[in-house]
Amino acid sequence: MEEASTSLHDTLSSDIQDQFGNIPQQSGAAIRECLARIDEVARRAIAPSAAAHPFGSLVNGFGDTSSDLDIVIAVEKEELVYHMSYVNWYSQDRKYQEAVRGMHADADSHEGRPLRWMQLTQVNDKGANAWAVQQLAEFLPSAGFRVRRVLPLARRPLLTLEDEQGRLGECDVSVNNSLPLTNSELLRSYSLLSDTVRPMVLLVKAWAKHYRVCGAHEGNLSSYSWTIMVIYYLQLAEGLPSLQMLWDKDKGQEDKEEDEKEKRTVFDTDYWGYDREFDASFVTAERYFEKFAGEAPPKSEYSMGELLYGFFRFYAREYRWGSEIISIRNPAREAPDGWWRLYGKIHPEDGIHVEDPIELRDLNIVLKRHRLAQLKAELGRASSMMEEGCSLEELMSGPCLEPAADMIFQPRRRQQRMRISRQLRPRAPRLYQIPLG
Repeated sequence: MEEASTSLHDTLSSDIQDQFGNIPQQSGAAIRECLARIDEVARRAIAPSAAAHPFGSLVNGFGDTSSDLDIVIAVEKEELVYHMSYVNWYSQDRKYQEAVRGMHADADSHEGRPLRWMQLTQVNDKGANAWAVQQLAEFLPSAGFRVRRVLPLARRPLLTLEDEQGRLGECDVSVNNSLPLTNSELLRSYSLLSDTVRPMVLLVKAWAKHYRVCGAHEGNLSSYSWTIMVIYYLQLAEGLPSLQMLWDKDKGQEDKEEDEKEKRTVFDTDYWGYDREFDASFVTAERYFEKFAGEAPPKSEYSMGELLYGFFRFYAREYRWGSEIISIRNPAREAPDGWWRLYGKIHPEDGIHVEDPIELRDLNIVLKRHRLAQLKAELGRASSMMEEGCSLEELMSGPCLEPAADMIFQPRRRQQRMRISRQLRPRAPRLYQIPLG
């Protein structure tokens, strides 16, 4: 690489380590106490076999004390449908009886006929999940929770709570949502592979939230997507392994046909509502250090400041917008084919493609067009600021760039000129040019 005539801020790396290197996570005791209360209510309100499991940033290694808790209630589908069918019948029958009594003064008759009972019908899986969420909303206040939001008709029925009795803030509760449990375990393993992974993820997510380019509810990439983007970059820059690619190597399956390989599978509903089987095979961090410690990449030769600069420079200038999949499953810098593009969102401009490592869909599906333009602009500005020697405080506290028409409709030649700058830059990590695994 060219020798740089400029350098990063003198205290950048030490500031990153001080602010993001030792951020404590939420107390395990607080999480267990909250889970126990929700678990007890779920057994009474939904089904005797219901069990509460945590997932998300509080358990995947990339959270802090302010992170919200995500919980899934796991229960056998047949048992859930059985119990929620009776809940549905009781609710419908009560509404019917009240309506009839309101129409007729005589509560025991209707034109000479006795009131009839509503017929018991079986609800489907989604209906069962919706009723389960409503049951939880009715019973959880007795366990010290305040119901903030109930979304029984959402793609994934969801309940948002505020823990008024314990030490946690908000909790999002869903039912039989198995995929996030697997994703959380996969990310937890990545957080343990290197000392640079967790600080980098926490820093980048804090930066993205400050500049309002993180948050699916606002049309941005989700926090989960940003985590994948950081891991993918570290796979290219530091040789971080793909834990999913190592599964075949660990099981000695490299020469087997695809249908002969041993797999860990998860059965769940995909983003579009279809029941599917997902390949959830990967090597855990514990197994990696036991089996592949000798093959681990050498300790990073780059400082935290150089890695951070490399992250922004990669996505601002070296990432192939529109023609590269950000995949921690197979970090080979491959282009998406036409079929895969159907699983994401197409923009007139070159977009970003972030693969869910388990569900194998494009996480850009939530990204709005004006937010894509803002994302590119913020990444470019961060890279330029670091080249000018900005401090960590300056990087993390600037004003947001508001999406504007000229950010969206840039001629292709202008975009190319922005990518090819003749300014000499600080040292950034070289990228691995071959698939890792």
